[in-house]
Amino acid sequence: MNFKPCAYRLTSIFTRSNLREGSNKLSFDLHTFCGPTMATTYHISFYGDADGAELQRQVQTELDIIEQEMSNWRATSDIMRLNQAPIGLWQTIPNRLFDVLSVAQDVHILSQGAFDLNVNDLLSAWGFRQNRIPNETLINTHLTKARLTQAQVLELNADLKQARLLAPAALDLSGIAKGYAVDQVAKVLMAFGVTHALVAIDGEIRAINGQADGSPWHIGVETAHDTERSITGMLELVDGSVASSGNYRHFHMINAQRFAHTMNPRTAAPVQAGPAAVTVLHQDCVYADALATVFMVLDHASGQRFAAQHGIDVIYP
Repeated sequence: MNFKPCAYRLTSIFTRSNLREGSNKLSFDLHTFCGPTMATTYHISFYGDADGAELQRQVQTELDIIEQEMSNWRATSDIMRLNQAPIGLWQTIPNRLFDVLSVAQDVHILSQGAFDLNVNDLLSAWGFRQNRIPNETLINTHLTKARLTQAQVLELNADLKQARLLAPAALDLSGIAKGYAVDQVAKVLMAFGVTHALVAIDGEIRAINGQADGSPWHIGVETAHDTERSITGMLELVDGSVASSGNYRHFHMINAQRFAHTMNPRTAAPVQAGPAAVTVLHQDCVYADALATVFMVLDHASGQRFAAQHGIDVIYP
């Protein structure tokens, strides 16, 4: 599978002040709004004369639907309903959730298991799900038992939009849901006639064309540092998506050893040899988000080979 690259350019932050010299006068006013979603905040910037209040209402409605379908923090969500369904029994699931699970299967197979949804129990055992001290007994259990992969526990029926579990599983969508949500918000904006916009949920970002004056959107690439925030470079994004992931702020210290929050599904433990951070570019944010997780699991050399093999744009800050 080869991916279509999106339009971008990485520049030094020190040249940012020169990026817009000679640009035409803006033809529209820039509007911004934000709101809550997925335990964080979304941010939207757009040009045009769309009804901002109604647009924000539609965006919030879309995000609330996605969260209700895909949240592992809500006992009543559709993904939790699937996790708790009887083994082998087909479940009719919402179209949005089916689409996300389909992409997850694609990336799982493409990455030979580096991306795997069946990690919710691992996150809990290592203390990341409840933000508590890791449970040594549970960890040892996971490290010593054979684990079933996502492809072994999840089956999809595209014709009927159904899914079923083939064995007990704990599917977790935290590595893909935000990217999908960004894509869906972009669709809402375009349905309102918006032709120039930037949508962001944490490190998942999508550009709809450039800015109204023809210049690109400017997106900072953060330095992988756990004590201070700084920008190592600037992406000029015209159309497409960016997803960044990092372990430099989310980790546990156990016996003076640092354990990252990204799980390696093939070892049942936090990644050890992966990079501190990655930024992935793709036309669709749902793929950028999932692939960012893949590159966090792979070591640098393996990640570069994977990127070259499949035509993926990846940046290691």
